Amino acid sequence: MTRFSFIIAFLSAAIFYAAAQNNETTMMTVTPDGESSGRTFPDRIDFSKNPVVTGSAGSLENGENYPENLDKDIETFLNINGSVTAYDMAFDQIISHFRQIRSGAPESLWTDMRSQILANEVQSLNKLLVPIYKRHFSHAEIKALIAFYQSPAGEKFTGTIGLITREASEISQEWAIGLGQKIVEYLEQAGY
Repeated sequence: MTRFSFIIAFLSAAIFYAAAQNNETTMMTVTPDGESSGRTFPDRIDFSKNPVVTGSAGSLENGENYPENLDKDIETFLNINGSVTAYDMAFDQIISHFRQIRSGAPESLWTDMRSQILANEVQSLNKLLVPIYKRHFSHAEIKALIAFYQSPAGEKFTGTIGLITREASEISQEWAIGLGQKIVEYLEQAGY
């Protein structure tokens, strides 16, 4: 849901909620086949009586701000969930390629590049990922994930995920080669 469609949906919900609380007007419509139907709209909306929209702009009734706090919480989650380790590994792979191409560049250049580029790019990537997480997780779920990753078990997970990924990668490659051989053997036995 885009931010614009969220605003439209939110305002629509607020208007229809207000209709149940305030004076209302029923508008009748007639369909092409002659059926009539009515929709109720408020004559006025008293936002001070509607818990859905009370408080500051963007505030939900439980005091959480949407989407500002949710966005910040998703960014926090992305910063603590081990993704940074994966980004570091990807950056190292990319840099190793460029080191081969630009073999004359001093080590200090690569170190400076990491400090000047990686943090900003990770922050930019996280901002691009926020809408994806918003589509699939509620604010409460993001908070629960943050709580896990800030727990001793979550901290251990993020501290070891890089090693686990490297070790699992080696095993997965060997497994894939063996699987490929079995598929070839199966196809040959079937006459293909």
